[in-house]
Amino acid sequence: MNLIDTLLAVGLAPLVFTDSTSHEAFLHAIRDVESGSVYSAVSLDGSCRGAYQFNEVTWQGFGSSQPFCHLEDLPARIQDGWAELHLARLVTKLMIARKHVTVRRLASLWNTGDERHTNSDYATRVENLYKEYSHETRSTKND
Repeated sequence: MNLIDTLLAVGLAPLVFTDSTSHEAFLHAIRDVESGSVYSAVSLDGSCRGAYQFNEVTWQGFGSSQPFCHLEDLPARIQDGWAELHLARLVTKLMIARKHVTVRRLASLWNTGDERHTNSDYATRVENLYKEYSHETRSTKND
């Protein structure tokens, strides 16, 4: 059981994630926009690393014993786990602020850490991919 499934089970997950399929679709969309789903990706200036393009400040916030400079070398399942934790933190941040949790707000927070200061193209791309991946995943599960 992943973190979002656990939150759903106890009634704490936001309505934007009605099941693990939708949370997986969101992370897939983020991964594609951030790195093209390349787990070994490093930004041109080296400030962001891995499939989810975490920066050093975000990485240090996880309390990981792995040095930031090797984040892109971590296996996909580890990077995915950190992404789940980061997503749960962003969802919690919105819920504590009593804000409606939407894919667009989450994408903005992921991108800049502040939903008010984001690249609207980034949020739109994540939203569109999220819709596509949610539909594909549900279609595959129903076949």
